[in-house]
Amino acid sequence: MAEQGRGLTFDHYRFISYAACDSIQTNPVSIPAILVWTLTQHNVAMSLSEVILELLQKYGLSQRKLAEKSGVNYVTINRLLNDYRFDVTSETIDKLANGTGCTDEERYELHQAAGRVPEEVETKFGESQQAARLFRRITRMDTEEIEELLKMLEQREREK
Repeated sequence: MAEQGRGLTFDHYRFISYAACDSIQTNPVSIPAILVWTLTQHNVAMSLSEVILELLQKYGLSQRKLAEKSGVNYVTINRLLNDYRFDVTSETIDKLANGTGCTDEERYELHQAAGRVPEEVETKFGESQQAARLFRRITRMDTEEIEELLKMLEQREREK
């Protein structure tokens, strides 16, 4: 899914996350979700129905099969696919992601399309003022600045 006009790849997010972890001295496992979510806000987003439909096609699932595997009601899935507007929770998004067996990048894309912040992002902001400060700065960057930051972090990673 990231191939459709997206300038940043999941590997770029990984570089940023580990560099950020070094600079704010935190656990590298908890940071990537925050960066993925934050940085994907700069990309052209697909609608939630488009992301779900793409995942159903990619993983060969029907709406009913996804309902069975995820524990999300079939009617809810059908409404999401038909762009019925309602407030979908992060928990529902996680259940859908688990039901499809999708990648981390696809999970974050689901959260982004739903306008939701993954739970681990909310947790990290609550735990670290430095993490929140770092991510606020990233959200103010334009595409060119993000590319520059990525290049710097990639160079740093190669030097290790």
